[in-house]
Amino acid sequence: LLADALRDNTALKKLDLGNNNITDRGAGLLADALRGNTALTKLGLWHNRITDEGAGLLADALRGNTALKELSFENHDISDRGAGLLADALRDNTPLEKLHLDNNGISDRAAGLLADALRDNTTLKELYLAHNNIGDEVAGLFADALWGNTVLTYLDLGSQSVTTGLACVCKATVSMDATRDGGARPRVCRMCHCLPSCVRLSA
Repeated sequence: LLADALRDNTALKKLDLGNNNITDRGAGLLADALRGNTALTKLGLWHNRITDEGAGLLADALRGNTALKELSFENHDISDRGAGLLADALRDNTPLEKLHLDNNGISDRAAGLLADALRDNTTLKELYLAHNNIGDEVAGLFADALWGNTVLTYLDLGSQSVTTGLACVCKATVSMDATRDGGARPRVCRMCHCLPSCVRLSA
C-alpha cells in the first residue's frame, strides 16, 4: 500500500523505513514506486533484511529516478554483487548526493567498482562505507578517483583494514582542496576513528 501511494505522491519529501524487516520483495515494490516518483528526496532503508537481489532492484530504479538525493542502506546483507550494481547505477544517476552503505558485506572487489564510478559521477557529495571489508589496495583506488573528482566532499572508510592506503586518500583529498579554485569548500576524509587528525583535512 505504501509503495502504491508513493507512485502518485507529489508532496512527501522524506521517508524513513529503517528497522522494519523489509525484505527483497518490499525493496522491489519500493523500486517500482521510485521510478515514477518525482517528489521524494530522502529514503531511509537502514537495518532491514534486504540482500543483493533487493539492492539490484533499487539500483535499477535509481537510473530512472530524477528526485532522490539521499539513500540510506546501512546494516544489510549486501555483498559485492549488490554493491557492484549500485556502483553501476551511480554512473547513470544524476540527482543522488548521499549514499550510505555502512556495515554491509562489501569487500575490495565491489569497493573498487564504487571508486571507479566516482570518476564518472558528477553529483555524489557523500559516500559512507564504514564497517565493511575494504583494504589498502582499494583505498588507493579511491585516492586515484579523488584526483579527478571535484564533487565528493565526504568519504567515510572508517573501521576498515586500511593502513598505508590512508595516507594515499588523505594526500589526494588535501591536494584537491588546495588546487580547487577558491579553495573554500572543506573536503572530509574519515578513515579511522583513532586518527582524529584525518577526520577534517581542511577548515
